[in-house]
Order: sequence, then structure tokens, then C-alpha cells
Amino acid sequence: MIIFYQIPDDSKAEKLREILAADGTSHMYVYKEAAGHTIGELFAGDTIAKAHPDASLPEDPGVIFNANDTSHEEATKFLEKLAENQIIFGYQVLADESMMDLPLGDVLVGHRDYQQFLGKLAFLQQMIDGCGALKQESYDPDKWSDLKIAVANANDFLDAVVNDTDSQFDEIDPKDVDGLIVKLQSAMQRLLN
Repeated sequence: MIIFYQIPDDSKAEKLREILAADGTSHMYVYKEAAGHTIGELFAGDTIAKAHPDASLPEDPGVIFNANDTSHEEATKFLEKLAENQIIFGYQVLADESMMDLPLGDVLVGHRDYQQFLGKLAFLQQMIDGCGALKQESYDPDKWSDLKIAVANANDFLDAVVNDTDSQFDEIDPKDVDGLIVKLQSAMQRLLN
């Protein structure tokens, strides 16, 4: 079973319906109005309106696979087939047993927040890499020292995130990344002025 979330009524949706019909894939469509249901309730067929309390629910289309009847490889193959037809989902979830009691809205918001967090980490890494291209002898020693401290703090944070296999996303405050980005930007501005 596959759940499709927020599928617009357009030419890509028509192509999706054609692919699903040709494959005989068991599926359902749900929209924001049903995002208060748990993943398990939705897979059980309960799609009547049940609002989710978060008003910032994602608008982008999503696809939720049931890990009980779809393997990671099968889900990947299916998504590749859709991508070949320019059908891309902003939210791709392979829901296992641990997710069945979670409201769909919680899963989507968590996925969105996690992707934003990863984007911030990537931006922080790009800033660090950019600083690595600078030559120390071209700058004021005190300002250079401030930049090196900001880079070291950012690197330490990234190393802790990457190497701590026990950490959970919700235990890391995304504001910490924002703070490191601001400190690095400030150190670079001081260096260049």
C-alpha cells in the first residue's frame, strides 16, 4: 500500500494514475485535512477528515510506503520509475512499525524540519570550506584569530553531529547551527573590513 499526500490535479498526477493503474499498485490519496490521522489509521483505510494541529503542514506532495509490504529496494525502484516521468515528491517516507502510531502531520513536519536542518549543516560546511581558501598572511592577525576560532567551533559542532551515532535530530537544537553560521559570518565580515 502506498499513500500519496497532497497530489495536485495536473498532468503529472494523470501520469501517476496511469503508472499506478498499469502496475496494479494499491494506493490512496490523502490531503491536509486527514493529516491528524496516524500512519497506521491511514494504511487501515481511515481517511475521513481529521485535522492536524500544526498550521504549517507541508504543501509539497509526499509519498508514504508501508514497510510491512514494501521493501526499501521496491520503494526506490518505484520512485526511480516516477522520476523518469518527472514525478518527484518533496516527502518520501518508508513507514515502519515505529511510525504507525504517529500522526501523518507529525511525520511530515519532522521530515521537513530535518531536511531544513541538513540544509543548514551543508551551508555551514560550505562556509567552512570557503574560509579554508583564505590565506592567513593577507589579513590582520587578531581578526584572523577570531575567524580561526569560529571555524574551529563550527568544525567541532559538525564533527559531533556526524560522529555521535547515539544522537537524535530532536536532541540537537537547530538554533545552535544558526548561531554558528552567524558567528562565522560575523568573523568573516570583520576579517574583510
